[in-house]
Amino acid sequence: MVIGSLGEIHLMFDMGRLTFDIYGWSAECTTPDMKAISIIGIILIILGVIALASEGITYTKTEKVLDIGPIQATQKHKKTIPISPIAGGAAVAAGVVLVIVGAKRP
Repeated sequence: MVIGSLGEIHLMFDMGRLTFDIYGWSAECTTPDMKAISIIGIILIILGVIALASEGITYTKTEKVLDIGPIQATQKHKKTIPISPIAGGAAVAAGVVLVIVGAKRP
């Protein structure tokens, strides 16, 4: 089951196994008794740290400027969707709380 995918970031959860790949760095958590709330907390911590470390989501948009017969001209625009550091910090804090709650539950 794919939990989320954003550009170069992929999160998957299958049968007690959490796998994530961030810009070519991959890791896997395979504790069979790991609670779902703890896994969600770990995912929030990872995404929060990424949000704090990055300036936002950057993408390139190609726009056709001129199209006259066989002559075409395009222009590339680099755009960034900003991510608030408050959102990243809130995700990390919520993730830590979920991991602690998941560890204390029987």
